[in-house]
Formats: sequence, C-alpha cells, structure tokens
Amino acid sequence: MKWRARLTGNSKLETRNTVEVSAALIFRDGKLLITRRHKDSHLGGLWEFPGGKREPGETFEQCLVREIREELGVEITVGELFEEISHVYDSTPSPPNSKWQVASGKWQEKTAGTRRKSLSPVTRYPSLKKSVHLKFFLCRLISGEPRPVDCAAVKWIGKPELDEHEFPAADARLLEKLKSQRFAWS
Repeated sequence: MKWRARLTGNSKLETRNTVEVSAALIFRDGKLLITRRHKDSHLGGLWEFPGGKREPGETFEQCLVREIREELGVEITVGELFEEISHVYDSTPSPPNSKWQVASGKWQEKTAGTRRKSLSPVTRYPSLKKSVHLKFFLCRLISGEPRPVDCAAVKWIGKPELDEHEFPAADARLLEKLKSQRFAWS
C-alpha cells in the first residue's frame, strides 16, 4: 500500500491511499475463472478475477502465486501481463436517507421549494478516495482444482456469460477487452 499526499487547488493536503493488486486470468477449455467477494468485504458480493493486495517487498507475480494459493488452494504459473489499470473509488459517506443531499458542506433536505432544512454540518471530508492499481496476468493452473478457500464462490464462465455477472467498476476496461472479438478464449 502506498500513501501519496498532494496539495489540492485550495492548498489543503489530500491523502490518497493506493492499493496495489495483482489478479489472475485463468482460462480452461474456453472458460475463465472468476470468484465472488464475501458479502461483508469492500465491494461485497461482486464477482472479480482472483488475486489480491501486494505485500511490501513482493513482486506482482509473487503476490499472485501467494494470493491464489490462499484464496483458491491451487498452484499457478504466472504468464504475461494482459492489462494494467488504475481506478479511484469515491468513499463519500451516504446521506441519512434519500430525502437528503450534500450541499455547501451540509446535509440538506431535498425540497421543491426554495427553503431547505440543514442537518449538522458535514465536515469537508479530506479526499477519502481509495485508489487501486491493478495488474492482470494470464496464468495457468499447474495443480489442484479451484475451491472457495478465502472467497464466497468460484465459477468458470464463457465469454457470453461475462455480462451476467456484476464486477467492480475498476474492471470495466478489462471486461471490454475480454469481450472483444480480437481476443480468443482458447
């Protein structure tokens, strides 16, 4: 995990947390392996490509071998880098309910008229954005059958099934590349 600080336009210090993640694209018989995140985790319940956070002193490839062993109980070989993506998730707090919105640093009730009730001031949240840097590698299973050791579920899917599963926003560009006619799933 890297911490970066920068000055914003209004000279306030912004801290941004960048998580480095390595993920595997494992194909077998024209199908791709995906895993489901635990419901109580960040982005819980979404489908993803197996992998995880890189530890200090680890290469992305070493991270991937370790994470796949821990998450799926299998051994892999890591091949070429297929895609590299950086994405920022906004972690702005949710309003008290759907009748409220943030305006001028305060929760304000949405009304049709010009008068609005305000709740207690909302601290101008220092950029609580979570930045993720992902590297997706083509990998090959060398031993074991994937099972959900540290994930909610595992599944082999075909190209047409990609649209039937909900993935994190960070995977959007990768999903388009995987769905393209130019990329064969053999």
